Amino acid sequence: RDSCIFQWKHMALSWDQGLPSAPLKNRPQPTPLSGRASFDMQTMIDQMDDLDFSKESTTNKKVAHKPRPWTRSIVAPTKFVPSDGSLPDSQLALERIYGYSGNGVKNNLHYLSYGMIYSVGKVLVRSDLQDDKQEFFFASSKITCLSVHHKKSICAIGQEESPPDITIVNLSTMQPLSFLSWNAKGLICLDFDDSGSYVVSVGNSQEIVVHDWKNGAEIASCRTYGLETLDVKFLKGSTNRLVECGRCFVRFWRFAGCSLCAAGDEVRLNSVENHTQYYSCLGWNGDNLLVGTSTGQVIQFEENEPHKRINAHQSAVTNISCANDGFVTSSDDGFKHWSSEMRCILSIYTQDLGTKHHIRSICWATDMIIIGTSGDEIWQVSSDDGSNLIGDGKALMSSHSSSPIGISVHPNGTFATCGEDGIL
Repeated sequence: RDSCIFQWKHMALSWDQGLPSAPLKNRPQPTPLSGRASFDMQTMIDQMDDLDFSKESTTNKKVAHKPRPWTRSIVAPTKFVPSDGSLPDSQLALERIYGYSGNGVKNNLHYLSYGMIYSVGKVLVRSDLQDDKQEFFFASSKITCLSVHHKKSICAIGQEESPPDITIVNLSTMQPLSFLSWNAKGLICLDFDDSGSYVVSVGNSQEIVVHDWKNGAEIASCRTYGLETLDVKFLKGSTNRLVECGRCFVRFWRFAGCSLCAAGDEVRLNSVENHTQYYSCLGWNGDNLLVGTSTGQVIQFEENEPHKRINAHQSAVTNISCANDGFVTSSDDGFKHWSSEMRCILSIYTQDLGTKHHIRSICWATDMIIIGTSGDEIWQVSSDDGSNLIGDGKALMSSHSSSPIGISVHPNGTFATCGEDGIL
């Protein structure tokens, strides 16, 4: 098991009785020495002087540890370049991100006139589909939620840890406009008002906070009664009224000085009759509020009261997106396009797209629908018939549903990856 090689050479030593060469049992037993040794000591010393010990280290150094197997296989380079400790004249710049984060973040995929907006870890990405270019904004921690204003080129991103918790980003330049610090760690949902001056947020501390982001001021806040909040939005055409939904409740709020107070009675589901425990998401059908439930129903509100209810999906409604002539809803089983009269126009199941993953984000984009899945995929389908605009059952963007564990790059620029999801 030695990790080194021994090289031996023959050295003839002259003893008075000679070196024993006979078998052990036939060897003569040495006679005890009495007085002077029976061999020539001086001859032996002279021959020992002929041995070469020049390569032996005379310094008293510690014995080195046994090297690892892979270090013994390292071969010195044929053209050795000495290390240079000076600062480099260039640096790495992020050029492209392959993939999309569809886990742990809800409704983080949006489409605007200049491209898609989505998040990947700590990075906010603006992807131009026509020029096939990407621009980035780097947050200080993982992005947990984001909201894009429907008229202005601004985006609010919520982060997992502070500081800061909320960042307002200019989507045209991908530069920050404002940083809003908050004590609570981790944000659940964000939303802009119609004017784009205020942004409302709810965090893990279950506290609603309204910010004037241009002045960096907190203008109103209130606790949410300790129940789990899943979504919050400003009411259409209002800067001082909010709607919040979550575990078995829909609650309306209005400003009361620097605080918030409930506007009207809280709307609750009859959990015994409908077996529903969550209002999962909020959306709009024109100016009417839509609320999705965990049993797959969509409820339309008028004047803060439930007005119409439809059975939209077999499982929980995860997202509601506004469309030109109605709205689009998504669930684990697929997505549906509804008219303004709440009639189903188009129904597409996820297996028809060629994916087995659940829908986490959906966005209506005039003549197409952009879909983000839990498998970190982005699909682009037609809003007319739901056909895949990429063709051949391919996604617009795909990645691993878990962390990649291997990568190999070819000299021509292509590369292959493998992940814990078993996909190459």
